[in-house]
Amino acid sequence: MWTISNDKSWNALQKYDWVKDMHGVPQSPVHHAEGDVAVHTKMVVEA
Repeated sequence: MWTISNDKSWNALQKYDWVKDMHGVPQSPVHHAEGDVAVHTKMVVEA
């Protein structure tokens, strides 16, 4: 089974460049008013 990391916390995932690249990537304010892609992904990980 393929795994990124055993620690799936947002803090642990921040070490990956592709996660860091999510910061500042805009989303439609109509469907994702919470903010950029990083904010949305953090919310998903924490849920």
